[in-house]
Amino acid sequence: MSSLEDVYEQWQNNAEFRAQFKINPEEALKKANLELNADDFSKINVLINRKNQDSENDELDGRISK
Repeated sequence: MSSLEDVYEQWQNNAEFRAQFKINPEEALKKANLELNADDFSKINVLINRKNQDSENDELDGRISK
């Protein structure tokens, strides 16, 4: 079983993993040979989705203020 730290390390150091995780988290973990328990998967998925939403909101804010 992998840890959240393992997933975070992949996220920090592997752009392909980040892109794939945003599209299909389960497949990205599988390709990276990472396996999380359901609780950890839920935690990381919520964090990633929140980060993506914040990024999209920042882009939208930038467009609106122009």
